Order: sequence, then C-alpha cells, then structure tokens
Amino acid sequence: MKRDTIKYSKGYKYYLREDYTIYIPVYPSEFIDCEFFSITTKGELCIYRKYAWNGASGPTIDTKSTMRGSLVHDVGYQMLRLIRSGVIQLDHTEELLDGWRKIFDRLLHNICEEDGMWKIRAGVWWRAVEWFAGDSAEPDAEPKILEAP
Repeated sequence: MKRDTIKYSKGYKYYLREDYTIYIPVYPSEFIDCEFFSITTKGELCIYRKYAWNGASGPTIDTKSTMRGSLVHDVGYQMLRLIRSGVIQLDHTEELLDGWRKIFDRLLHNICEEDGMWKIRAGVWWRAVEWFAGDSAEPDAEPKILEAP
C-alpha cells in the first residue's frame, strides 16, 4: 500500500489574514506576480492573504510596532531569493538586487518607526539587518520543503 505524504515548511509564526498593499521604492522592469505577492512596475506591493512570515528574527521580541515592518522585509528578502534562484525571471544585475536589499532594510526601519518603535531600537534593527542579514536574501535561505512521514 502506498503511503501518503505531506509537504510542509518550518519557521513561520504569523499568517496574514487579508491582502496588504503598500507602495515601496522598488520598481521592477516588469510586473511580478507569484503565489505569495505581486509588485507592479510603479512599486505597488500586494502581499496576499495567508502569507506566512516569522516576525522579528534574532535576539529580539515581536511587538505591534514590528509586525508590518517585518512582513514587508520578509517579503522583500523572499523576492530577492526567488529572483536570484531563477524562480522569478527578470533581467536584473546583481547590483540592482543589492540596491533592493538596502531598500528593504531601510523600509524595515522606517515602517517600524512609523508604527511606534523607539528610534534607537529601529536604528539598531536597521544596522543589524544591514550587517548580518545578507545571507537571508540568498536562494539557500529559502525554507526547505520537508515531507512526512
């Protein structure tokens, strides 16, 4: 008898309950639409309902002031991973993607501060992702698909 298996990923704490749209200063040369989000050439980012993300990473805690910033940042890094791995096909140079990474790091800072995070904490977060999170934007950081049993 054939055993049924399930496929899943680990590492997520939160699930978006409604689509969320925000304008960001990232302008792809063409419309990107994937399972989790879309972004127009004018920077309109729509994150789809049921998107899963892990909130704040590292030695910190999740608060209301971290939720939107961590959501947009996680989507941005996932976008970079999907482009770099070829899942999303765009004609971009690595320099452009590195520039996008800096934009997503700055968006984390700005959105968290806008949502009430203390300026010092937002600055520490920004520096931490700028210095230490680069590998998280690489394809190897995409959560692995696991199987059970």
